[in-house]
Amino acid sequence: MKNKIFLLIILFLASLNFSAAWAKEEQAYVLYVIDGDTIGVSIDGKEERVRLIGIDAPEIVNEKENKKAECFADEATEKLKELILNKNVKLVNDNISDDKDKYNRLLRYIYLDDLDVSAELVKTGHAKAFLFFNFDKLEKYKKLAEQAELENIGLYDLKNCEKNFLEINNNIYYLIFLFFIFLIIILKIIRKFR
Repeated sequence: MKNKIFLLIILFLASLNFSAAWAKEEQAYVLYVIDGDTIGVSIDGKEERVRLIGIDAPEIVNEKENKKAECFADEATEKLKELILNKNVKLVNDNISDDKDKYNRLLRYIYLDDLDVSAELVKTGHAKAFLFFNFDKLEKYKKLAEQAELENIGLYDLKNCEKNFLEINNNIYYLIFLFFIFLIIILKIIRKFR
């Protein structure tokens, strides 16, 4: 009986030690911001790329893949720069997620003092909650994204996106569409009075 209790105590202490090692925090200095969800940092003099866990910001221009910037990409990148560029931050890994992604970037929550940077980006509409995998703060980020969408802010505000077909904003296709509708109406009026 004493051996079983001793074994249980050892297993319990080992699990505490394991979870403490898993919930790792480290200090980093933000060297650069790649886009709204990826940054470059220095950790003890070593440069690392970090992907913010739980969010997906619009992609910026990718010349290698010949991709154009997505709606609100520049604003998302600028917001992240405003928050953390050239500042000391705390990186915290997730208890559920992998340590690195397929691009060998560290997957981390980023804190500026007590501010959860990912949560702030979702709250202000500069990023969406990334709901395609499980992570510790999934429900929190999902609620923040739903609130941002309800409030129609950031990338949820269609006025901020040139992809909105109904927004004139010098969109030549929209003007051509209006011209043809106007022409059809005029032709119907002329036909009616013949």
